[in-house]
Amino acid sequence: MHAIVRRITLPPDLSENDARDLDHFRRVHESRPGFIGALEIEEDGGRRLLVNLWESREAAEAGRRTVAPLAAAHVVPHATEPPELVAVGPVRTGLAIRARS
Repeated sequence: MHAIVRRITLPPDLSENDARDLDHFRRVHESRPGFIGALEIEEDGGRRLLVNLWESREAAEAGRRTVAPLAAAHVVPHATEPPELVAVGPVRTGLAIRARS
C-alpha cells in the first residue's frame, strides 16, 4: 500500500458551485484504478490534511498523472494557499477501519 499526504486550505464558506467542483474531483479521483481510499482530516483555520491510499506506488503515480490537471482546475482555484505535499511513501503498518454503529 502506498500513501500520499497533502495539506490544503479552503475557505470555510465554500459556495455551492465550489463544493460541486470539489465533489466532482473526489469522484474522479476515487474512480482511478488502484485507489483504496482517502481520509480528510479537518485542522484549524480551514486547513485539511488529505491522506490518499493506493494499492501501489505505480497506481498512485498513474492516478496522479490523470488527476493532476483536474486538481488544477477543480481544487487549486478554491484554495486560499497553495496545496502542500506533506509525505509520499509506502504504508508500513495499518489497521482495519471499520464503521461502528
